[in-house]
Amino acid sequence: GNAPAAHVHAPTSGIVTDLAVRPVTGRDSAMCIEIEADGQDQTWPGYAALQDPLHLPSARLREAVTEAGIVGLGGAMFPTSIKLNPGLGVTTLILNGVECEPRISCDDALMQNSADAVLLGAQIMLRILEADECIIAIKEHTPAVEPMVKATKKLKDDRFTISYVPAVYPAGGEVQLIELLTGIEVPTGGLPWDTGVICQNVATAAAITTFLTEGEPLISRIVTVTGEGISKPVNVQARLGSPISHVVECAGGYTPTASRLIMGGPMMGIALPDDALPITK
Repeated sequence: GNAPAAHVHAPTSGIVTDLAVRPVTGRDSAMCIEIEADGQDQTWPGYAALQDPLHLPSARLREAVTEAGIVGLGGAMFPTSIKLNPGLGVTTLILNGVECEPRISCDDALMQNSADAVLLGAQIMLRILEADECIIAIKEHTPAVEPMVKATKKLKDDRFTISYVPAVYPAGGEVQLIELLTGIEVPTGGLPWDTGVICQNVATAAAITTFLTEGEPLISRIVTVTGEGISKPVNVQARLGSPISHVVECAGGYTPTASRLIMGGPMMGIALPDDALPITK
């Protein structure tokens, strides 16, 4: 249909062997590119790493977000550059590190390991939006709290504040988070940015940093693999397009109690027919 689309990049080097409609996670099917990997994992040299992206013009930064194929990595997969529009009059950015689903911890793992990248991505988003405030929302009592507090203090940017959210479902939902942190209610049928506030996921922010400082577009994401049916629950940095079965192998494979595979979490997740389906953005 006319849904907004995002650029797609090959997650590894190799030969394109097929272009066909295939079943994918999150929707019934989509046009897919099949790549036979050559084992070299060579990067395309066309994207340059930048030393100081915060000195680039706002419009150039927004173009880069489009070029990198970055979408909302909290699960919505909405193209990020559409929300990063200075014309929307957004004054407050909420950086969402609150996973609303129980047991999912990919964002927590990201913040523990890459707090500086998350914050630089948020600074870039503030520059694009010409917004003047960023509220970092984190679940209280999680391992991510300490590294994020430390990184925020080191940043010395008074536009940033950290707010702690109780670990209650569905506090991580965009509309609920805006109301919880700002007291502003998004009207029924309205869009979050009508209130002058937008939410962006912490992984989305880190992906922006990765593209601008390393020249790597969105070709991977952290995926939580967990449940009683998994031998060693773990967070995996997975290349997009990898079969789910490969990611499960990284978690020690299935236990004898494994009965079904769910993508997205126990509350709102969907059951998948098999584990040959690919990891998506």
